[in-house]
Amino acid sequence: QTSVGMQNAGYAKLGNKIKPIPQIANAINSGTSFMQKQPFFRKAVSQATGPARAAIEQTITQKIEETEL
Repeated sequence: QTSVGMQNAGYAKLGNKIKPIPQIANAINSGTSFMQKQPFFRKAVSQATGPARAAIEQTITQKIEETEL
């Protein structure tokens, strides 16, 4: 997670340069000319999809039941 609008939020010092965190994450996930890819994004999405969907469905069901009463 990053904060938007705070001083230097969303940036990290990498070597002697300051880089945006999404750019660093993309380089790690996709790989570079000197670094093999280490895919983490697809794994995170696939692991979180089921629980997120269940939470959404539970909330929808709860709101519908509250409305019907």
